Amino acid sequence: MDNETTARERIEIELAAPPGSVYQAIATADGVRSWWTDGDVAESVGGVSRLSFGAGWTELSV
Repeated sequence: MDNETTARERIEIELAAPPGSVYQAIATADGVRSWWTDGDVAESVGGVSRLSFGAGWTELSV
């Protein structure tokens, strides 16, 4: 996909939690597994995360 065909969306929410707790929940494998789905989460810039959704995998670049 190039930039012209990529959909962009931004969602902002307020959470009653410290920033460090939120970061751990969305940027670490254990955190993501605790509330979303199974998989491997890249914890560094340029890494690729692989998340399991039923019968397949979705890869996300960070």
